[in-house]
Amino acid sequence: PSSPRPLVPSSPPTSRYTLSARNEDFSGSDPWYVVSVPRGSVIRTAINPPGVQPWTYRASYGFVAFMQNASALEYLGGTGPGRVQDGMNDAGLSIGAMTLLNSSLAPPDPKGWNIHIIEARGYLLATCANVSQAVAALSGGSSGGGGGVNIWATLDSTTKRYINHHFTLRDASGDSLVVEFINGATRLHHAAAGDAAAALGVVTNSPDIAWHAANVQLWRWKRSLFDPAVTLPGAYYPDERFLRALVLRDAATKAPPTLQAAVTDAFAVLSAVTVPLADGTVTAVPGTDTGPDGGEGGDDKVGWCRSTP
Repeated sequence: PSSPRPLVPSSPPTSRYTLSARNEDFSGSDPWYVVSVPRGSVIRTAINPPGVQPWTYRASYGFVAFMQNASALEYLGGTGPGRVQDGMNDAGLSIGAMTLLNSSLAPPDPKGWNIHIIEARGYLLATCANVSQAVAALSGGSSGGGGGVNIWATLDSTTKRYINHHFTLRDASGDSLVVEFINGATRLHHAAAGDAAAALGVVTNSPDIAWHAANVQLWRWKRSLFDPAVTLPGAYYPDERFLRALVLRDAATKAPPTLQAAVTDAFAVLSAVTVPLADGTVTAVPGTDTGPDGGEGGDDKVGWCRSTP
């Protein structure tokens, strides 16, 4: 969850900042690394559709990213694409990937520029300064019909699933974008273009962001009634974490006196929606989607948190 917060310094207020915060509750056993990609790096696509040649692009912006062990070592060794789970570039654009079950992506565009979903997040950080540029970059190929790139993937033959991710992007102005892949199409929820779901500034997991926005409307309607005694959801399912994060974020200090105070507020919200590590069993923490047949297996527990001003 994230939201713009104004900075009120001791000197005359001459600037504002945007604070975006995120936690990772799918921990797994692979350690995480922070990887730096310098501005000017030439990056070659590593995952390409059958019969399609790789292509290269130059990083207009340097960025740092969270990558898990195997992915980081592949990237640093030049043998893999580097799965950027979360990152931020030197223009202030940040991106984060979260699970969205039942995602389905467009097929490769035989006449366009294809970027695999695993490589797409690094591509956006390397080539876009803000959310509007990311929207332009994604409005292309078979998924958008414009002149940008086509994010693609194929169905896994074993799991019968696509890579189940959606992305959230924030920029230095406070604009936000949620990117989802539904029924083979790329859906761009752009706050500055009037999308109310993206403007909420909170993203969790399934269902899709439009469903969560409707659920927020229902909760706010309940609060508007004559007797507004509405419970605050307390479990760890995505819908309950979404509402809890939204309510606590909106209740936080609107004009924190320092950046440190704003970061403290952000981590207080994250702490309220972070799944405890518990004892490692699949049933230790109630109210999660952890389980032998669940979407997260046995790994729905805290991995890390980050806050980026």
